[in-house]
Amino acid sequence: MSDLDGSAVASLRRLNGSKVLSVLRAEAYRKFTVREMSIATGLSRPTVGRLLDDLVEAGWAQSAEGRPGATGRPARRYSFNRLRGLIASLDVGYAGVGIMITDLVGSELSWTMEWGLALETVESCIDHVMPLFSQKLSEVSADLGLDEDLPVLAVSLSAPVIPDADGVHVDTLSTVNGWRGGSFVPTLRERFGDVPILVNNDILLSAEAELHLGALSTSDQGMFCFLAWFSSIVLIHEGQVHRGTFNLAGDVGSLPEYRWPDVIVEALESSGFNHPASVGRMLEAAANGHEAAQDGIRSVGQGLARGIADVAAMWDPDTIVFAGQLSTAPDLLFEPIESGLRALGSEDFELLRAEVDPEKGSCLGGVIKALDAIDWTV
Repeated sequence: MSDLDGSAVASLRRLNGSKVLSVLRAEAYRKFTVREMSIATGLSRPTVGRLLDDLVEAGWAQSAEGRPGATGRPARRYSFNRLRGLIASLDVGYAGVGIMITDLVGSELSWTMEWGLALETVESCIDHVMPLFSQKLSEVSADLGLDEDLPVLAVSLSAPVIPDADGVHVDTLSTVNGWRGGSFVPTLRERFGDVPILVNNDILLSAEAELHLGALSTSDQGMFCFLAWFSSIVLIHEGQVHRGTFNLAGDVGSLPEYRWPDVIVEALESSGFNHPASVGRMLEAAANGHEAAQDGIRSVGQGLARGIADVAAMWDPDTIVFAGQLSTAPDLLFEPIESGLRALGSEDFELLRAEVDPEKGSCLGGVIKALDAIDWTV
């Protein structure tokens, strides 16, 4: 056999091995016989048997004896090894951090969130996050009964930043101006080595989570309205998060003419609350019948309505989902928003509240992107 022929055979084997692994991943909790995998892939049984043994040897698959039947030897069964490695998804901000660790199908193994911080620089953020991550990784290993930590195969970091292709922060929220021009990537690369490291805007990742796991899962042309101290709108186009040329698509909340942060400040002051951290207290008071707080919530809805209606008029969405802290407000927040939207003349779109846990949204979106970034060829 020539070198060229040998190279072609090796390439075909890798291609077929990747096909088998793809089937295992698609039904990660199923145990396949060689016969079942042969049917699923269209490959011959001898070929499938060799490839499955290769995947077991490489750690991507697990094998076990089948259950004894009435006659004959039970067929060996193969399944995807969900613990071949881990996904690390980190969510960082000025006042808090979240850390999620999952297996290779995205099932949560560890979740923690800390608030009450003041992380004014990239360095202070990294100094806080990395020891905490190492602690949580050790706890996962102990829970699984392992003597050594499993390898991390991909890392996602979400933050209130707009990163460039190299992960450098080209823009940030005003609360994290000290992060501008910095990057988490070098430290993450030093810690995790040559694995995919993804840095994304936190709201875009929250939209990814809602698109794959929540109320936007059936949307083709949607809007993800994140309503909080800093509000934003993420657009869904052809079932994908629309990021635009510079990852800025839909960042309406940053436009000064809409005055969204000012609207919230005015509502807080008129309700007797005078700090961004008091938004939750205002929501709670409104839910308990506090009239001034209810008036404040209603005025916030009126202030948000114009920007949301402007984007909806341009985008013509099938679904509009409300997420973020303010999405938990009583219905009176949404009455002026819905009125403004219905005034556009369309009754066809759905108005829904987010279904994904708002604290975990960015990390879950990060897990989805991290899994996509892994090179699954074998």
